[in-house]
Amino acid sequence: MARRPARRVDASAAPLRQLATPEERLSRTGTAPDGGLRGLPRPLHAAAQVGLLSAVASAILRPTYRSGRPLLTNRHELPVLLNRRGLLGSAVEIGVRAGEYSAIILERWNGRLLISVDPWAEAPAGDYLDIANVDSATHEQLHAVARSRLARFGDRSEVWRMTGDDAAERISPRSLDFVYLDARHDRSSVEHDLATWLPRVRPGGVLAGHDYLDGDFPPHGDFGVRSAVDGYFAGAGLRVHATLADRPWVSWFVLIP
Repeated sequence: MARRPARRVDASAAPLRQLATPEERLSRTGTAPDGGLRGLPRPLHAAAQVGLLSAVASAILRPTYRSGRPLLTNRHELPVLLNRRGLLGSAVEIGVRAGEYSAIILERWNGRLLISVDPWAEAPAGDYLDIANVDSATHEQLHAVARSRLARFGDRSEVWRMTGDDAAERISPRSLDFVYLDARHDRSSVEHDLATWLPRVRPGGVLAGHDYLDGDFPPHGDFGVRSAVDGYFAGAGLRVHATLADRPWVSWFVLIP
């Protein structure tokens, strides 16, 4: 029997809420969608389709990136936001681990320099409850992986093995286009990092961070990021924006006037 051609859907014209997820389509039909992904196992079909929908959503939302209320699907779009706003100077990521997000920034951002800061040092377990607080040997491995991963970016990448406080002392006030905080996640540490790094961001720049949530999430750790960020910027009268499609590990960002 001849197969019917698949009906074309103009995703750019359809409201996002009407686009069924791949998981919903699988549950309704019991089969994976056809097309260029034919032949993949069902879980890979679903993952690939989610990626395609995210890319479509990001393309739809990018015209908002120059506005006062930009809408971002996920943190991979932050470098694109920087490009659209002409923020092409220097940036810092605090909390690098194996360098995955530093690499994403450098791949998608047209800026001059990203400084990746991490002490790669073990803290006492009672002092820092977080899945990232690993033993010294693992930190050494992560440091080596990060350096290797970022080496291909040449002069656009610098890796600083030190604390965020030590790095901040080396950076002039109001000199950075972008800072991304992904270090300690407890409330007091986040508040400290905000107070340390906000003065280093120039007017018109972006201060952002990962894991915008509160609560105890074993084995990941105890988080107070959202309450710290919301409380800090409410006092400054600044709006906190959040990515839309990467829950629960949402990123937050603030446009600095």
